[in-house]
Amino acid sequence: MSWGQDRDKHVSDTPAGSDFVSVAAGHYHSVALTTEGRMVSWGSDSFRQVTGTPDGKGFVAVAAGAYHSVALTFEGTLVSGGDDNRGQVSDTPAGAGFVSVAAGTNNSVAVTAEGRLVTWGSDDGKVATQTPAGTGFVSVSISAGHAVAVTAEGRLVSWGWNTSKVVSDTPAGTTFVAAAAGTDHCCALTAEGRLVSWGSNQQVVGIPATTI
Repeated sequence: MSWGQDRDKHVSDTPAGSDFVSVAAGHYHSVALTTEGRMVSWGSDSFRQVTGTPDGKGFVAVAAGAYHSVALTFEGTLVSGGDDNRGQVSDTPAGAGFVSVAAGTNNSVAVTAEGRLVTWGSDDGKVATQTPAGTGFVSVSISAGHAVAVTAEGRLVSWGWNTSKVVSDTPAGTTFVAAAAGTDHCCALTAEGRLVSWGSNQQVVGIPATTI
């Protein structure tokens, strides 16, 4: 089910059926994964991010950026399609060994089986060239010019543009299990089920403080 603005039919063209296992929303298109590991895309096709969706089975994760998508295969390889104006498709890393992937506006970032971070595409905010080195990362999220990752110890690591202190105000501690990067803010989830937000207060005000 989709809802909201339908300018590029990314609501009214939502696929029917009940065999989907995951979904990702970009700026103007969406992409979903079926139980067979097939990719299905809909919405704006201005850069073939819909008609260029890879065929076949074997995909285990998908992510959608502004006008591009990136997927992870069962073998641990990465496949990207759509807009390539900043190298977000042509600079996709080759080889296997990747375990998760996230897409930003004109960039993407992936985590390897060793817990290393690999970023490609736009380097706005030096989000690619300043990608943290080392191992021990388990998940990551990226926006236009900043990113946030979670380590195996439950720490948060942010880098890139520091608009609204979205990097310098990153919470300390070792209880985090997930994080997401927005335009000028970030949110994280603790092991106790609490939500923590930082950055632009236009987005942070009203975040619930209760546990789940």
